[in-house]
Amino acid sequence: MPLKVIVTRDFDHMSEVAARIVTESITSGLKKNGGFTLGLATGSSPTGLYKHLAKAAKAGVFDSSRIRSFNLDEYVGLPGDNAQQRALHPESYSFFMIQEFFGLLQRKFSEVNVP
Repeated sequence: MPLKVIVTRDFDHMSEVAARIVTESITSGLKKNGGFTLGLATGSSPTGLYKHLAKAAKAGVFDSSRIRSFNLDEYVGLPGDNAQQRALHPESYSFFMIQEFFGLLQRKFSEVNVP
């Protein structure tokens, strides 16, 4: 698969372009397979992309309830007596994803997997 480099003006433009590319993949995958799986990174780089994807889902461009996601990372050793307490810790990537993406969706993903 050849590598394609896309030059954008700034973070916002990069987020829009990335969201267009991902949205096209989602809509194509949903039509072809009936469902779609996203691998999600955490950190500040994809936050604009996530906001645009949530906006597209809200506008009905695709059905987010037919998507499942897998997060690629999480911190180890966060305080808490159980997995739920650790996932809701303000420094966890799970909490970050709720704030930056999952919480913005009107129709939640069919499945969310966070390490």
